[in-house]
Amino acid sequence: MSDAMTASTAPPQGSFLATGRGKVTLALLCAVTFLDVMDGAVVNVALPTIRTHLDQ
Repeated sequence: MSDAMTASTAPPQGSFLATGRGKVTLALLCAVTFLDVMDGAVVNVALPTIRTHLDQ
């Protein structure tokens, strides 16, 4: 076996989430998911009232 196959000279790659941009991206995705879930919950709670107001 040659040394080129057993040893790697490339530096180890870090995680994208370990960078500042990765943390901002994760926080933004979490905020968007939270707002989407809250929007669905508010609409589901308001649907009976919306239905009664539209029937009149």
